[in-house]
Amino acid sequence: MHRQKLQDQLLAFKNLRQDIDQSKDPLVIATRYWLSQPFVRYTMDPWDPNTWPSTPWELIQEKELCKFGRILGLCYTLQLTETFSQDEFKIIIGIDRERSDYQYIVSVRDFYIGFDGQENGEPVTHLPSDFVVETIHTMPRLQ
Repeated sequence: MHRQKLQDQLLAFKNLRQDIDQSKDPLVIATRYWLSQPFVRYTMDPWDPNTWPSTPWELIQEKELCKFGRILGLCYTLQLTETFSQDEFKIIIGIDRERSDYQYIVSVRDFYIGFDGQENGEPVTHLPSDFVVETIHTMPRLQ
């Protein structure tokens, strides 16, 4: 999405949200899309919401996204669908002790999505036992 012209990006974003609203597996559709996006090492500070694009429209205009940017895109996308517009969203930051790597996860409706290696998009209902939560950002409503 991020290498297209802005008008094409906006249309693709609209179509993605429509696909999610029409799907029997909306979390799978959204997760597969965002985790398939290429990423760079660092574009924003996951610990400081003041560094985040405050709207999905700003995020769409970013030329490159880091791993956290993909998770923020996943969260924003779901928030702007009819299916999830009334839900509470959280972004959880934690460490995968097994791999000694930070993970960024979206939580909605008692599901967790966005783990590294979760490209199949299947949500889980429990955090892995080797995952240690370091901070939780409760996301403001976008609508």
